[in-house]
Amino acid sequence: MSGALGYVILFTFAIIFIGISFIVSKKFPVEGVDDFVVAGRSIPFGLIAASVMVSWVWTTTIMGASEAGTWFGVSGGINYSIGAIIPFFIFIPLVVALRRKMPKCTTFTEFVRERYGPKVSAVFLVFGIGIVLYVFTEQGVGIGIAFNTIFGIPYALGGTIPLAIVTLYIAKAGLRGSIFNDLIQFFVISIIMLVTVPVILNYIGIHNLHQGLVDVATNPSNVNYNPDALNMGSSAGLRYGMVAAVVAMGQVLFDQGYYSKAIATASTKSLMRAYLIGTVFAWAPVPILSGNVFGCSIISLGIGEGAGISVFRFL
Repeated sequence: MSGALGYVILFTFAIIFIGISFIVSKKFPVEGVDDFVVAGRSIPFGLIAASVMVSWVWTTTIMGASEAGTWFGVSGGINYSIGAIIPFFIFIPLVVALRRKMPKCTTFTEFVRERYGPKVSAVFLVFGIGIVLYVFTEQGVGIGIAFNTIFGIPYALGGTIPLAIVTLYIAKAGLRGSIFNDLIQFFVISIIMLVTVPVILNYIGIHNLHQGLVDVATNPSNVNYNPDALNMGSSAGLRYGMVAAVVAMGQVLFDQGYYSKAIATASTKSLMRAYLIGTVFAWAPVPILSGNVFGCSIISLGIGEGAGISVFRFL
């Protein structure tokens, strides 16, 4: 029964996405490469903010931050969030300068080619494609594991079908279709977080969660023993945040999607507002809640073992 339900979800997912792509492409027909990649350069900042938030919510935002919570306690999710946001404070002035210097530019690769020549542009393109393949593959892995674990659908099938659907969707509707889809996902993610976090806190109890973390921090016999479990500024957590910043830097600066959305905004002011709201106010709470509610709940209940703590103490 669960397997059948999984296939029904995949089929429903396909129908919804394909339907949206046809509606968007009919209402907003794509007229050339520029329109396909940057959606007419007139998207309101609210849509871009929601799209940026959703684009940065991927497998590691929830699973990685939750794991950081089990490893480092309260500092895990917080440092993951801070580290993953830092690249955007480099990206924003960069893309603002790009819009000013090359107002008709469609991709960042164009700027690199004009500024540094075709050879450097080719190298940048290779790294950019590598980043896209990495994110694309990781998302597929996460989806495949989820469908296999929950519904028993073969891992390869559960990971491949959704990726194929999304690829067809983007090919049909372009960036504008991607942004509309992101808006739907924004509400879905927000609802899920607003429901699951209170349910978990109500089930465990905030007092019990805190007492469990106190035991983790003070009881050497606790399997998850970590003296810094309640220390928001723990050195291990800070080092983890630095690693998160380095990894995120490559993803943000080499991913054409963020440039396309920045260029698609109606104005430079809209660009700055969209990216600040989308990252700091909309995205940042997700890993913080994942680390401090999902991750910390696990160790406070005495489940699992923070195996990564010893590793990061020696970094």
